[in-house]
Amino acid sequence: GKGRIIREGEDLTIITYGNTTHFSLEAANKLQDEHNYSVEVLDLRSLVPFDEDLITQSIKKTNRA
Repeated sequence: GKGRIIREGEDLTIITYGNTTHFSLEAANKLQDEHNYSVEVLDLRSLVPFDEDLITQSIKKTNRA
């Protein structure tokens, strides 16, 4: 399965998989509210196949993961 971006952002990428997706969204919202960071959350959805292209694309945009 292909990964997907579940929250758009510009400053930082959080890469998540499985049951950590909810916690990653909470962290992204908290960083937005408390520090005004625009956080992208990328849900891999599966490790095989590994969606390296989506990860690379997101990190190129935010420069941080």
